[in-house]
Amino acid sequence: MEQAASSLRRLLAVNLRRARKAQGLTQEELAELSHMSVNQISHVENGEVSLGLDKLAALTLALGKKPGQLLSP
Repeated sequence: MEQAASSLRRLLAVNLRRARKAQGLTQEELAELSHMSVNQISHVENGEVSLGLDKLAALTLALGKKPGQLLSP
């Protein structure tokens, strides 16, 4: 189970960073748009933390994406 969670965190990390950069946003700008801290964004992009649904929703809204787009290979 931990391996599956780790793989999902890594996938989210890669997709989040890619989506943020594709929109030309810095971590600071994404943090502001999603009402999260820069440290939280950094930890998510490094696959170091799991996100609750509220935080995932905030990120997807800030990026104009659907949750599945950040969680799909």
